Amino acid sequence: MSRLFKILVVCLAVLFGFAAVWQGSSREEDLPTAVDSAVFQKENIYLLLRGSQTKMGGYAREYNRYGGLASHIALGVYTDSLRIYHVNTRKSNPMITESLTSFVTTEEKSYNYLSVWKLKGMTPNKLDSIQNAVNQLLNHEIKFDYKFNSNDENTLYCSEYIYKVLQPVSPALFKDAFYTKEVPRGHRFYLKTDTLHYLPADFILGNKQELDLLFEWELPTQ
Repeated sequence: MSRLFKILVVCLAVLFGFAAVWQGSSREEDLPTAVDSAVFQKENIYLLLRGSQTKMGGYAREYNRYGGLASHIALGVYTDSLRIYHVNTRKSNPMITESLTSFVTTEEKSYNYLSVWKLKGMTPNKLDSIQNAVNQLLNHEIKFDYKFNSNDENTLYCSEYIYKVLQPVSPALFKDAFYTKEVPRGHRFYLKTDTLHYLPADFILGNKQELDLLFEWELPTQ
């Protein structure tokens, strides 16, 4: 083997080695690291679609209207700082207020999707109305609504919470958003119904004209 050929082989090995390291770091970028690239602006409202690989996440995705990995929706309000408001299945006080870092971090590393959407047409008056609606709900004792019963004022599910807060100031976001679905047979005993009329977690994907996509991340498949 000539000296020149050996040098060429070594150079190619180094080159492919650097490429492998770069691709590997890209694949391994986790959600908390990736979301750092999102630029949020004050005096704005955001909607966050999050997906997880948990059993509950898989259950929730069966009720999406547009498919995809999202299984939960939350509200982001940026006044002096960005705060995330949402309702989840936690038994004690299911209405949660937390930072973005907390919202995208989990010890189980089960999150596999996040998209962040900015609501168009925000004004100071609308922002005040939304914050007041959030505060009013925080002062009520609410339980998570496992049966998607919109007639029960004491229970909420994640997208219903978004509806309660945003519909008065952004009705166009909810145009044709409610959906009627035949309940899978395996779920009928628990839900006590054959059909549901409800607001899917991914309802905003049907009214994208009211939103600007700020950020999207999906866990790469191995």
